Amino acid sequence: MTFTGNVIAFIAAMAGGMITARVLGPAGRGTFALLHTTPDLIVSFVLLGIIQTNVCFVSNGMLPAGRALAVSARAALLQTLAGLAVFAVFVLGFRGQFFGDSSGRMILLAAALVPLGILQAHWSSIMSALRLFGRLAVIRALAPVLLAALYAVLLVWLGLGVGGGIAAVVASTLIVTVLMLLAIRRRRDPDGAPGGDGGALCEGFWKRYLSYGIKLHASALVWYLIIRIDIYMIKSILDIESVGFYSLASSLAEKLWLVSASANTVLLPSLAAVADPVERARLAAKAARQLTVVLLPFFLLGAVLGRPLVVLLYGAEFEPATLPFIILLGSTLMQAHRSMTASFFESSDLALVNVATRIAAFALKVALNLLLIPALLMEGAALASLAAYSFEWLIGTGVFLRRTGLRWREAIPGRGDLAAVRAKTGDLLGAVLPWPRRPGS
Repeated sequence: MTFTGNVIAFIAAMAGGMITARVLGPAGRGTFALLHTTPDLIVSFVLLGIIQTNVCFVSNGMLPAGRALAVSARAALLQTLAGLAVFAVFVLGFRGQFFGDSSGRMILLAAALVPLGILQAHWSSIMSALRLFGRLAVIRALAPVLLAALYAVLLVWLGLGVGGGIAAVVASTLIVTVLMLLAIRRRRDPDGAPGGDGGALCEGFWKRYLSYGIKLHASALVWYLIIRIDIYMIKSILDIESVGFYSLASSLAEKLWLVSASANTVLLPSLAAVADPVERARLAAKAARQLTVVLLPFFLLGAVLGRPLVVLLYGAEFEPATLPFIILLGSTLMQAHRSMTASFFESSDLALVNVATRIAAFALKVALNLLLIPALLMEGAALASLAAYSFEWLIGTGVFLRRTGLRWREAIPGRGDLAAVRAKTGDLLGAVLPWPRRPGS
């Protein structure tokens, strides 16, 4: 269900990207990217790792399922106040850098994405922790479908431009957030109590909750800076059209993360529920190997068909995004593998390991951007990403293997993983497609 939902989300997100690119053009796409990315940056800054903490604490029993909604709502309120304060600082002190030449009305509309993004992240994590994977998959599939439909109405039909694009994002985020809340409220514990009621917190809960969250927050924040710093550095060094080209290339390459997101949605609560650290490590390594096998054909297909794909979907004016897209596909593949071992550290209260490896990668990426963007333009930023992600994968995987006692061959895909993926794919297709099976098979 999770994988199918993300496939639908992938197709709908592609449709939405085509609409924004063709209607807004490179410069408009660049402004839209800034208005959309800055609230996401702020949300990542103030979440404090509480999202992964919700998943881990509910999965291992430290946070009663009946109290999860109330606890996260209290945390979300404080995070919203902090996020809006940071947003105001960006507007008053750094408006041109973070919002371009956007009007005050568009910036005010984009501000709504801060509280909505925080609430959506909270409710999504609780659904994952409660293992409501089917409902979460449906909602996640619906989100980009709804967004693409709103793009069609506000951009194509009404011609509202960048402001219409941001209004579509706000409206779709609001609807999805409400649907998640309703799904949680409908969930009932085995004793019949609604999902939002009942359950006592353990002694010293808030201290442990926030302490665990702060560690995860540092990891998530550095990770977000790594994947988004390119946009702001290109804006500073090049121009707004280059931001439009590069944001399209990165968003297209990051569609591969929809597959790894499917795995992570199930993997993190599963790892948190495993008491034996060795078994937990082997499960994470197995997930990393087999996820790489699943993604490799998509990577090769994207690399071969990159140019015609970009031109066909977004128009000939976006052809400069082709080479950055192909390079960034490699970055996405490296990070998809690494995200599985990162989940192991998060579930084992070792998130500071992720912090250390990602800080090193962030420093390398900034240095390479300063060196390569002036010389190679957008392609330089893409090469800097590939180098930084490869470096982070190397040291992160090395620490994972050293700490768990596993060998390198247990982290690298082999023939057994290819056979396992083929078998699981056949099982999935057999469950979905009504073809007859041989007796005894």
